[in-house]
Amino acid sequence: MTDKIELTRRQAARFLLCHHGLLGKRAYKGKKGVESFIRRMGCIQYDPVNVCGRSPELVLLSRVEGYDSRYLWELLYKDRRLYDYYDKCMCIVPSEDMKYFRRSRNRYASYERNFERIESIIPTALEAAREKDFVSASDIDGDGLTNWRWEGHWGSSSAANATLERLYFEGRLAVHHKEGAVRYYCLPEKVGVDKYLSQPDPNENDGDYFAWAIERRINSAGMLADRASDVLLGIVGLKAADRRAAIARLLDEGRIFPISVEGETYFAAAKDAELVADVKNGKRRTSDRCELLAPLDNFMWDRRMIKSIFGFDYKWEIYTPKEQRKYGHYVLPVLFGDRLVGRIEPVADGKKRLLTVRNFWPEEWFEGGERFEKALEGALERLAALNGCERVERQ
Repeated sequence: MTDKIELTRRQAARFLLCHHGLLGKRAYKGKKGVESFIRRMGCIQYDPVNVCGRSPELVLLSRVEGYDSRYLWELLYKDRRLYDYYDKCMCIVPSEDMKYFRRSRNRYASYERNFERIESIIPTALEAAREKDFVSASDIDGDGLTNWRWEGHWGSSSAANATLERLYFEGRLAVHHKEGAVRYYCLPEKVGVDKYLSQPDPNENDGDYFAWAIERRINSAGMLADRASDVLLGIVGLKAADRRAAIARLLDEGRIFPISVEGETYFAAAKDAELVADVKNGKRRTSDRCELLAPLDNFMWDRRMIKSIFGFDYKWEIYTPKEQRKYGHYVLPVLFGDRLVGRIEPVADGKKRLLTVRNFWPEEWFEGGERFEKALEGALERLAALNGCERVERQ
């Protein structure tokens, strides 16, 4: 087992930023950069909310030079090198990783609540998928509402939509494409992704699976503490004892190593050892780069860690009642150099082609200045372009 490496909070911050492609010059470019970054992270989270761009678009915009929304769409629905599926939550993953999610598919296949209602519609849904290139709920005869465990949450859904989602989560249907946040489904063999779904699970037992999953999440977040965390959401059947055993195994096998950050212990992937050493030795420098981060960015998954290392206390207030919000329902953390310096609330209006900045809340210690304003202006221009906006207006 590797000896524990001591880092200051500032060094740990720079390591995390380097790991996530957020410090210094951009290392990812164009369509290849989109795929490379997602493979580096293992997954990026998807969310249908679109205030100033959907979550995966914001994540990629902050890393990939020359990012264009077409790149992600093509990789998902033309090239099929990426795949929509439930990982931490709803995510985008490399297509070949689908073999690791057989446990997830089996869980949905054995799920029984309201199964009779859905079971009665399944033959109709599969027949429609055989006859058409792709189908949506409007193509299926399944009236009424049903309770359905949708993407990990209880909710009410049309019976037709719940049936299609169940078949998709089981792996009997795939996403043909999306229009906005609406999924259109097809048989996996029609788009060539059946080869990913039919492969055997490489993890022969639960111990193998937990070790694989936790190593994957360490890579996705950059570092992980041995405690309950949102970073570990979606790992099927994981309990505290399983987490501890998996971390011990990964340490013994040299797949991860411990980092001490002013008294707190985290674990990082073995492949990042050289990067950690570079940061500790002062070889990774900061710059005037400014990025507006998605609320569900991998970098922000462990908000407790972010608060400890960066001194930045962030809450995504989208589910907070309006009268209880401190900032706004869709507010982005603002990164400048190697520090989180504030939060910003941009709203895109596609019809007016206008990106409006409703508010900017700097941290109490942050003084801004000409360099920051210039960098922020560039970040807002990139965000405006992503949303098809021609102007930026700051209220």
